[in-house]
Formats: sequence, structure tokens, C-alpha cells
Amino acid sequence: MTGRRITAGTLITIFIIALIFCMFGSGASAAGEPRFTLEVDSTELSENSSAILKITMTGAPGAELVEITGIGLFESIHIDTSTYTEVIDGELTDVKCVTYIIMPLFTGRYTLGGIVEYNGLLHFTNVVEVKVIEDHTGYKEQLQAVEGIFAETILSDSEIYVGQKTVLAYRVYSRYEVLSHFLLNDFRMEDFITVNVPWDMLRTETAVVEGKEYRKLETQVSFLAPIKPGIYKIPSNELCVYYGPQIPGNIFEETDFSGNVSLLTEQKEITVKPLPLEGQPADFSWVVGKPEIDAEYSAAEVEYGDSVVLRVTVSGNCSLEGLDRIIGDDLPGFTV
Repeated sequence: MTGRRITAGTLITIFIIALIFCMFGSGASAAGEPRFTLEVDSTELSENSSAILKITMTGAPGAELVEITGIGLFESIHIDTSTYTEVIDGELTDVKCVTYIIMPLFTGRYTLGGIVEYNGLLHFTNVVEVKVIEDHTGYKEQLQAVEGIFAETILSDSEIYVGQKTVLAYRVYSRYEVLSHFLLNDFRMEDFITVNVPWDMLRTETAVVEGKEYRKLETQVSFLAPIKPGIYKIPSNELCVYYGPQIPGNIFEETDFSGNVSLLTEQKEITVKPLPLEGQPADFSWVVGKPEIDAEYSAAEVEYGDSVVLRVTVSGNCSLEGLDRIIGDDLPGFTV
């Protein structure tokens, strides 16, 4: 019986081909059963503290997070959703991570769990218990400065007339990679029409401060238009910053969460003066803002000589104190 001899080189080549096939197959696939996990970087929190919550969906391409049970007892802010492929158990595997910042609202023990939809079915992650205790260290002691990160509060005009706009801006300057930044308390001003610049229109740029390069990020920009005269105070707010490695860093290292800092914004005051009386139009209504007017008749058809009621409703984010008449002296075709 005759045959061909297989050389050592041929055996090595076959082995390498087989190894590559076993490792990668024909494409990215799940390494075994899909896995859904929930992690919290700190399971013991105090009031006014925060933690990072991450849900990882492994080997489940197309999976979507439906709900996180128990998260209603926390303030939560979504900071990142990432999808990537890595080798797990010798196979290319799809991985999806959803990351939140969570801040407790009350003391107690709470259980967090994730619900994920994959291939038309609901899957549950593991559950994590988080313990929240009272803040014994003192709230203000937690507002510690981090060198290389500071906040700036800008008010374009502090003395304006009724109806005149002024701009309020909150900015972060950082020598670190900023992962997330936001105002802890919702901003509201009574007797003002407020329009916030959309989040995706806020600017990020480079600035030089005292010879050092910083990244300047707008956290919130609001246009304020007062509808009443008076003196108004804009209280201090808390600007939370979650940051990563210092800039410039190693471009080959993966950006990861490094820490967080809370910065107190500067209190501001606005003096609103009444509109001057000189030079006003004869039919000036004193309405400041953009009112919405709706009108309807009590009847669509009446006999000549009968009366009909015209009901006019004025509403909107505006001042109506000076509006004493909606209809002028004459209404064509009717006696008012």
C-alpha cells in the first residue's frame, strides 16, 4: 500500500487553520447561552451620594433593555450605551452595555433588577440590593473640589426691563474627560418666560485658563424674559460632573469612570424694571409674552335682533394683568 507522507510543515498548517476556525467560526456569534447581568459599583450609599449602574447583555445581538425594576426610588441619568464585539470562550461575541448614574431619594434597602427583551422573549438579570443610609458626614462636606475642574455661572444682563431677554448659562471647565454633567435641581423661575437651549445644541470647545488648556462644556443655557417688575434671585444650584482620565491621556487606553464631583453654582440676582411710559403706542396692551386666544359663539345661527354670546379665552406663558379689553370699541355687524 502506498500513500503520501505528511510533512511537519503541513501538520502545523492544518493545526493553525483548525485553530482559527474554532476561535472565530464564520462570524460573530454568542458564546453559549446569552447572559444578562446588572452591576452597581457601590451597594452601600448615603444620601446625596451616587453610584454607577451598568447592565450588560452578552451574546444577545439586538437585545433591548425594557425596564430596571426599583430604579424609581432613585434619580437616574443615562450616560452611555455601547455595543462592541469581543472574544469570549474562543468565539466572537456581541456585547451591549447600558450605563446609568443613580442617586438615592430615600434611606432604606432597595432591590434593582433589569428586564431585557431578546428574540421576542423577556429575560431577567440578576438582582442587586442597595443599602442607603443617612448622611452623617454633612452635605456640604461632600462638595469637595477636584483640581482641574470648576464651574462658571454667566448672566448676560442683571438689570433689564419687563419683556427684555437675558441669558443664564452654566459651564464646566475640566482638564479631565467629562463623561456626564448636569444640574441636580430643576431650574424654574416664577414670573419669567424661560426657553432652554436643546441639549444637542450646547457647545463644547477648548479654552485656555491661566496658561492651561481646559475643555469648556455648556451644561445649560436659558433665555429668560420677565413678565413682571421686581427683584429676583437665582439660587445656587449643584452641578454634578462625572469624569474619566485626565486630558491628554493614553489614546490606547479605554476611557472609564474615574470619579465625580459636585460644584456649587454662583447665586445671581436680576432687577426687572417696569416699561417706561414715554413713547408707548396708543393701543399698547401691556401683555408681555405670547398669548393664545380662542373664541367661540354661544350659537352658530340666530334671528335678527336676538343676542349671542362671544366667549374669548386668553392663555399662555405671559402676563395678563394689564389686559382690560380684548375687543375694541366696535365689532362690525354687532352691537357690543
